[in-house]
Amino acid sequence: MNQISTKILLKALHTKLFHIVLLVILLTIGNTTVFSQETPILTPVTTTKPVIEPTKDSTVVDTIKKTKTFLEGIVKMKAKEYEKIDQKKKTVTLNDEAEIYYTDFELKAGRIVLDYEKNLVYAGRLKDSAGNYIQRPIFKQGDNVVEPDSILFHTKSKRAKVWNSRTTQGELFIKLKSLKKKMIRCIL
Repeated sequence: MNQISTKILLKALHTKLFHIVLLVILLTIGNTTVFSQETPILTPVTTTKPVIEPTKDSTVVDTIKKTKTFLEGIVKMKAKEYEKIDQKKKTVTLNDEAEIYYTDFELKAGRIVLDYEKNLVYAGRLKDSAGNYIQRPIFKQGDNVVEPDSILFHTKSKRAKVWNSRTTQGELFIKLKSLKKKMIRCIL
């Protein structure tokens, strides 16, 4: 019985030894570099570089339209009653003591609607409980100040449509019923 158990142990050891030797041989052959040709004789190196003409790549032209940024600067805004952002219409509505500061102008009014897709800003007044209009818009751009009943301002072209405007130019007080003017540095 003792002889049978020894043969079983040696047979198991023999199988493991065969696998270990085979694994060592395969790993040794796999890590060596084999060359099939002789190395060529080195020729002297020239110092001039060959001229390579660039070829036009057909994949360089980008067919995907780049989206335009809808705002050129940071918009600071606040309102007493509410600030409503409508992603579908791409508008921001501010109500009751609304203020908006954007690039080179500031606007204060009872109600302000900023359409950032069309680059338009509308400002108007609110009605109080007695039906009277309150919180007249005040538009400032640079040193110029305009106090209209309502205003529609395009932020890119700097053009505005102003209704019932009140402004001062020097010592002159000016009141206009309707005004359509380019507003950059000079309002009137």
